Amino acid sequence: MSVGWGQNQGDIIITEFFFQSEGNIYEYIELYNTTDLTIDLQGWEIEIDGNEFSIDSLLNINSLDYVVLVSF
Repeated sequence: MSVGWGQNQGDIIITEFFFQSEGNIYEYIELYNTTDLTIDLQGWEIEIDGNEFSIDSLLNINSLDYVVLVSF
């Protein structure tokens, strides 16, 4: 497995997200790896409209694959 460290703009894209609204108990963001490398997201911080996700542990996205981050 090759792991990418120097990502470029567009290597990881947001394909779907849902943030807190009345009556919902969770938030999520779906990311897609557009490259032919596995990319490690450890240390990434994602902020959208004041909602922040920090990835503190090893989290790989395989080539041409998705990952969903959920917050309850």
